[in-house]
Amino acid sequence: LVVWLDAPTSLLAERLEGDEQKDRPLLDLASDAGEGALEEKLATISQERRSMYQRADIRVSLDDGFEAGKVSPVKVALRVLKEIEKKIDEKDARDEEMKNYTINRENINKLVD
Repeated sequence: LVVWLDAPTSLLAERLEGDEQKDRPLLDLASDAGEGALEEKLATISQERRSMYQRADIRVSLDDGFEAGKVSPVKVALRVLKEIEKKIDEKDARDEEMKNYTINRENINKLVD
């Protein structure tokens, strides 16, 4: 199960501001990089990876009222757990549906057509 925490680049930049860049080589910016350079770099990386991120089983958007420092990691984790629970319920429903599925000529024809 893959979960994508989809956060706006402004939120990511705010949370990463002042981090040791040596620990994040992809975000290593020139010492004279102007204001907004970190957010631009994050936007570029996000755009390059978006097609891979979209393959996630679950997407939790941090756009909806989530601002740096205003929502605890616990609340984000609870949202993730809620989405995982939904996925499990969906899978259980599909499994239950398949228990009652009978293979016969009519069902095979539906699959082939």
